[in-house]
Amino acid sequence: MIRYLTIYKRLRRKVHHLEIQNSVFQEVIENARQYAEELKAQNQALKDALKKATAEPEVDYWKTALDEDIEQYILKEGEDENL
Repeated sequence: MIRYLTIYKRLRRKVHHLEIQNSVFQEVIENARQYAEELKAQNQALKDALKKATAEPEVDYWKTALDEDIEQYILKEGEDENL
């Protein structure tokens, strides 16, 4: 009976230590998950900033065409005046 109680006591101690280790591992896993989420967010922010920095400026093609038409009109008027 004493041998049984000694073994039981050792097993309880081992189980207790395993429970403590398990809780520590769970905490480490949670911290790692949060860190990975932060890294993903930072990575996305960097991608967005790079995309914005390297993006071509928006061009209003109708305005560009209108500006060219006005320029051609002014040049034509100038030529007509010189004649």
